[in-house]
Amino acid sequence: MSAETLGGNLLRGVKEEGFDELLESLSTLERSVPPPTGLEPIDHLLQVFQNPHREPKFPSVDHRHQEKIQASTPPVLEFTSAAACSGKTQLLYQIITLALLPAYHGTIPLHGKTSVVILLDLSSKLSILRLRDVMTAHIITCSTTAMFPIPPPEEMKSLIYASLLHLHIFRPQSSASYLSTLASLPSYFLSKPFTHVSAHRPISSIILADLSAFYWQDRLHAAESSANVAAHVTNDDHQRALVSAIRALQATFSRCPVIASTSSLSTPSALSYAGNHRALRPHMPAVWASFVTVQIVIERVAVPKFAPDISAEEASAERTMRQDVVVKGQRRGWVNWWGEGRWREEVREGVRAWEKAWGGGFEIWARDGVNVGSEE
Repeated sequence: MSAETLGGNLLRGVKEEGFDELLESLSTLERSVPPPTGLEPIDHLLQVFQNPHREPKFPSVDHRHQEKIQASTPPVLEFTSAAACSGKTQLLYQIITLALLPAYHGTIPLHGKTSVVILLDLSSKLSILRLRDVMTAHIITCSTTAMFPIPPPEEMKSLIYASLLHLHIFRPQSSASYLSTLASLPSYFLSKPFTHVSAHRPISSIILADLSAFYWQDRLHAAESSANVAAHVTNDDHQRALVSAIRALQATFSRCPVIASTSSLSTPSALSYAGNHRALRPHMPAVWASFVTVQIVIERVAVPKFAPDISAEEASAERTMRQDVVVKGQRRGWVNWWGEGRWREEVREGVRAWEKAWGGGFEIWARDGVNVGSEE
């Protein structure tokens, strides 16, 4: 084959592309980011809010997705509840687990992101021991699912320890120190020489655990300072400063998602309906509520009481099934429709499609480990 013929064949294999198409391809690549949480039902819900014009996919079999999503704006996700001990913290443990662990350990697929998590534990209640147990259970589940031998205990311990080095925990004790901590994060993570071991990893998310921690403290401070209008203006300004600081962090850290939880300051009676959909009145300030992309309500799956006319035999038959729900720590997450008037119509339609695909919400099992969307 002559050089001319070879060159012609190679040239025919070249795809021509305009400069505008090249820019669009680069823009798409830049917007392509890993799933914010690694939990399929939650990431698909965020996709509905961030890209309502894009047809979302709701797989019903494989609950471990690794495809990248197109993000228009960095998401802000909030977990809340109408009762205590609902399971919000368990979800945070699983999100942290998926962020810290690698994609593979040897040949075992762990579905992790090998990244960094910034955790602001505002109530100082998160347990590293519980997180360790969740990570251990996740590794065991992934190994058995892929039909690989479970790694020896010392090997798992070493893997978990190496991963936890990239969890950076901050525990501010007031709203003022919370704001100062947010402001100091860029210098801590980006100033050279680096004072941490995570410089080579991307930041997966900023987690704000228990945003309600300073709620009563701030209200008392505002009441003691003054009862006039100026005090309320100052408090609103403080909330705006917090939101602005979080926005700035998202811009600095490559548009990373923010994942927050709020304690239950409401009561079950605060539950209402927006049309045919459940709604829970938020207690956080309006500045924060308008900043959140979507709020997910987490609740325990209720075990109904025995019917008054049930026989002893029927009660005995139901007992095992009821106990199974309690032992497995079953919870459920659903979209809060409070304030849905701010949603665009295509978002409403997308949420309805999501609810139809997931049966109105997603299941959570929290015992040794944490499973979302699937019990296995």
